[in-house]
Formats: sequence, C-alpha cells, structure tokens
Amino acid sequence: MNPARAHTAYIASKFNARSMRRLIARRIDRNSLAVCVMNETQRNRITDLLNAQITVNSFRRRIKVIRDPVELHQIAVLACKTGLWHDAGFQWPQSIANHPHCDAGTGLMLYWMESPENVYKFGTCVDSDESGIAHLEYIRSIEFNYLHGTYRTSKIRFAPPVSPSRRRNLDQYRWIPSGMLIPSPGGKVKTLNWKWDRNCQVILK
Repeated sequence: MNPARAHTAYIASKFNARSMRRLIARRIDRNSLAVCVMNETQRNRITDLLNAQITVNSFRRRIKVIRDPVELHQIAVLACKTGLWHDAGFQWPQSIANHPHCDAGTGLMLYWMESPENVYKFGTCVDSDESGIAHLEYIRSIEFNYLHGTYRTSKIRFAPPVSPSRRRNLDQYRWIPSGMLIPSPGGKVKTLNWKWDRNCQVILK
C-alpha cells in the first residue's frame, strides 16, 4: 500500500472509530442499571471539563486530581455522548486510559471506542504513517494493561459490542486478543443525566 492510500485508509478508520463511539454511547444507556451518585464537586468538575475549550494537555492536567474511577468513567462516557470526542483524536481518551485511577472496565470501553479491528488493519500496513502507528500503540497499551491486570480496580462492567456469533464469523477480529472480547467484571454504572442549555453548554440534571 502506497503512502497516499495508507493515509486514506487511516482516515477511514477514524470515521469508523467515530461511529463506534456513537454506538457505544447508545449501548451504555440501555445496559446501565445501577445508580451513580456524584457529589457537587465531582459534578461541577465534570461539567467544567465537558464545556471547557482546552487543549489535550490542559485536559490531562485537570483530570490529575481525580481519584474516583467512576468519575473518570462518567467523563469518558459523557464526552462520547455529547459529541466532544466524535471528531477528536485518540489522545483525549488516551488521557483517561493512562490515568492511574482508570478502571479496567473503562479501559475496555475506551479500547472498543477506537474500533480496534480497524486500527490493527491500517496500523500494521507497511506504509502506515506516524498517526496510524501511534494509534496502534495506544490500542496495544490498553490490551497490555487490561490483560495483565495493571488497572488498580475492576469494578465497572462493560460488554464489548461484538456478539459471540459475529466473533466466530468475522475474520476482522483475528487481531483482537480473546480476553478483550468478553465483558469486564464488575457492576453496571448509570450515566449521569445531562442536557444542553440555551448556550449549547452541557449541564447535569
């Protein structure tokens, strides 16, 4: 594959990741049953992060103070549901995946948000560009941390959006380790209720 075609293929994989993030956002609502309680400080911090016009480096600095894995999970889910990450690069979710208090279930969710089968397909091309290679390294880092039990907690359940029948029939999942295809242990977390205000700002109900 020549460089031009490799770049086009990688751009296509980014669009697939955008579709997967939207799909996962919808699935989370249907599969979430448990009540999630966030205190006022946490709710304000989540709202500020969702509405702030900041760089990815500033985002990383702001989430350093977070110690609650569920709060990090809420930020990831809401960033996806509100569209904040639909056109963003993988560096934003990577900031949460690399956070010392990221839960294993959140890591698995972030992994599937990137459409890993496509990242593998285009990131392993001989002519893959630096962005494609970096994206692949991000995916592999989540695999390593998840499969080796590096995450400190594993209390948030996430079910990958791939049914057993599809896993058997689709060759595209041949690169995905079997451990990444099964639900994470833990309980389901209900997404915080939110809405847009008149100024197109996210507010939590």
